[in-house]
Amino acid sequence: MSDMARDPNPARRNRSDPPPKAVLMNDPPRRAKEARMVTKTVVSVVDDIDGSPDAETVTFTYDGKSYEIDLARKNRDALASALSPFVKAARPTSRKSAQRPTSNSNEDAAAIRAWAAGKGIEVSDRGRVPRSVREQYANR
Repeated sequence: MSDMARDPNPARRNRSDPPPKAVLMNDPPRRAKEARMVTKTVVSVVDDIDGSPDAETVTFTYDGKSYEIDLARKNRDALASALSPFVKAARPTSRKSAQRPTSNSNEDAAAIRAWAAGKGIEVSDRGRVPRSVREQYANR
């Protein structure tokens, strides 16, 4: 019987030929794109008073300060019941957003830049005029 017939790997004709490349069990995976990890984050909101699950955030304002608290149905109902007589007697108000003064800041900036150039103060042609330059202009 020939060597080829007894060899478990008939493709290896000569014993001096190196064995075919084998993948070792501890080799790193060659297909990194296929080896992905998924992370799933679950946020569970619990009641701040008693730790009950399925709470929702309640926002309220008292004495000019805003508050948030996470409450489950039972404690939300308790808060609503406690506030009910006060809400019924109170006057509704609307929130006023902070309004910026309406001025022609572009015209002001142009005047300040012209003044600063006359005084030898270096100011860029674009962007905000530095506060220090605005203050000098106001105190001229």
